[in-house]
Amino acid sequence: MIYIDKIYGKQEITDPIILKLMKTKEMVRLKGVNQYGSWAYLDPTFNTSRFEHCVGTYLILRQFGASKEEQIAGLIHDIGHSAFSHVFDYVFDRHETHDWHEGFHKEMVKKSEIAKILRENSFDVDFIANEENFQLLERDMPDLCADRVDYLLRDAFTSKKQNIEQVKFMFKSFFVLNNEIIMKSFDAAKQAAEVYLDMASTMYACDMQTGSYRVLADAIKIAIDKKIIAEKDFFTTDNELFNKLKDSDDKDILSKLKLLDKDLIGKGTSSDHDFFVTSKVRFIDPKFIHNGNVVRLSEHDPKFKKNLEEHKKNIEKGFYVKISQSKRSS
Repeated sequence: MIYIDKIYGKQEITDPIILKLMKTKEMVRLKGVNQYGSWAYLDPTFNTSRFEHCVGTYLILRQFGASKEEQIAGLIHDIGHSAFSHVFDYVFDRHETHDWHEGFHKEMVKKSEIAKILRENSFDVDFIANEENFQLLERDMPDLCADRVDYLLRDAFTSKKQNIEQVKFMFKSFFVLNNEIIMKSFDAAKQAAEVYLDMASTMYACDMQTGSYRVLADAIKIAIDKKIIAEKDFFTTDNELFNKLKDSDDKDILSKLKLLDKDLIGKGTSSDHDFFVTSKVRFIDPKFIHNGNVVRLSEHDPKFKKNLEEHKKNIEKGFYVKISQSKRSS
């Protein structure tokens, strides 16, 4: 297969196991799950699918010479995501950790077409389903990992915070040392960390994202309480679930869906807001090579360290979101 990726360009995939896994119903479903959740209904340029991200994570692991098991784990690492991605963290009060989907990953792998393919090819399904076995794929913040690197590059490009040449510069700067992803230079590490910090405050924890997540989550909560949707509906696609909400003709649900408008959602104040939001604190603090040694960016750059600490404090204290009253009623 010749796979065209908007970040990595033309990629040839010949591994028969990978090709089979990409065609499973679990992986195909991810083509209809947007990485940016409800934000895609406010701005259609935010159009990265979970499928694209999973394949991108696999391509990074393949390039870095990860084991076949780790490449497979990277390819399937997001099959536990519901429709609308992290919106369900707001449904089930996991908005500060964004980890609601993780509780479904292992069981979904074990009960899937994926497991059947893996067993037929003598792979240990339990081992592959446990992401803790794979240190290139997943690491805790602030370290780099294939998952974090792919969405850093993909989100930076999609949001137009970096052009394709800047993204390619970052990508070429990552390499593996002692089974850990680090960067080749201070300049590359600083570029990656600063653009990630920018996205963390203007995309991952901002009024537009969290506001739209909260509005859609409220609609979903109503639908759950009224038994309009059930758990099986959570794991369909964005459009399938959205249409089920819309077609319910429930006035309370429809009133929430009408608020999914970028002209309605904005910053509030302590005295004028519709809700207060706390979100996951996201950041990276990459390691890089300096004078032949591995150092962490915050230990080398006092200015970045200060900016990072300010970012953490700002996200931790939360913020107010306002749904415009005048435009809402017009």
